[in-house]
Amino acid sequence: MAISMFRPKTVRECLLLSLCVLKEHLIDTLTRSLINALQEAQVYAQEYGLFFIETSAKTATNVNEIFYEIGMG
Repeated sequence: MAISMFRPKTVRECLLLSLCVLKEHLIDTLTRSLINALQEAQVYAQEYGLFFIETSAKTATNVNEIFYEIGMG
C-alpha cells in the first residue's frame, strides 16, 4: 500500500509513518550529499591533474583497478 493512501488509525501507526518518511528524507539527503562530494572530489582531481576513481571495499568495486593504477603510476 502506498504511503499516500495509508491513513494511520493509531498513535503507533502515526509514529511508524513518521519514521518511514524521516528515513526516506534522510536517505535522500545523504545520497545527494554523497553525489555532491564525489563531484567535488572529481573536479578537484581534474584541476590538479590527480587520478580519481570511486572504490568500494564492501562490493570490491574498482579495488583491483586502483591497485593497478597505483602500480603503474
